[in-house]
Amino acid sequence: GDWKQRLAFLFSELPFRYEPLLRAHPSPSEVLDLLFDVQGRLFDMKRRRSMQSGWPVWSAGSLVHGLRTR
Repeated sequence: GDWKQRLAFLFSELPFRYEPLLRAHPSPSEVLDLLFDVQGRLFDMKRRRSMQSGWPVWSAGSLVHGLRTR
């Protein structure tokens, strides 16, 4: 039951409104999906801020291709 309180605290501290839809007894994969959703939204916010500030936005693919040896 303690994890539910921790998740509620996490959601209350997010920089955007987020109301998770969880069953009373979710499976571990449902909880992980929820956390990955939050993570994705945070990454999107970070990407938008980087683009607005003029910093280059690197994707994993461009980093891999940029680090290839000749």
